[in-house]
Amino acid sequence: VRFKNQISLVRKETIKAFALRSHYTEAEAIELAEQAFSVHYQLRQKVNCYEGVEELLSTLSKQHVLGTISNGNADVKQTCIGHHFSFALSAEHINSSKPDALIFNTALSHIENLMGQRLDPSEVAHVGDDFLCDIVGAKRAQFKAIWLEGHGHNCMKKHEYQKENASGETEGIVADAIISHIKDL
Repeated sequence: VRFKNQISLVRKETIKAFALRSHYTEAEAIELAEQAFSVHYQLRQKVNCYEGVEELLSTLSKQHVLGTISNGNADVKQTCIGHHFSFALSAEHINSSKPDALIFNTALSHIENLMGQRLDPSEVAHVGDDFLCDIVGAKRAQFKAIWLEGHGHNCMKKHEYQKENASGETEGIVADAIISHIKDL
């Protein structure tokens, strides 16, 4: 439980463990882990965007509240596109990861605070490339869900998620829209 959603801590502890196995002292291993993670984290913020993303974000951010929800530990605010986003949430800071509802509900609260009004979750659209984490999570939170198909990192490549719940009912989830390139948004 200590490491749940704590990607940075997992990386630091892994580096420390390897340093200890390589006969570094405890203090040296901790220092090495901190230094190595610092380099990794700086490089983690250097992202390559899909073609057209910067122009799209510039256009969208003029009329919409944009935010990010990440299961990773990158900080979009430190990237070249960070200035387009009003907020950034990570599994690490919320201690909840997609598809869990908590991270989506937290995003909704941020949007409501920024807009100064209550919203129905269906007024929020979530765009993602991982069907299970992004689309299933967004739909369970009652958001609109747009799937950027073909760019995900998991093996779920189908257009519908079906699972039987505890009551024996089948949960069928489909994306509200499917796009193959971000410029189609």
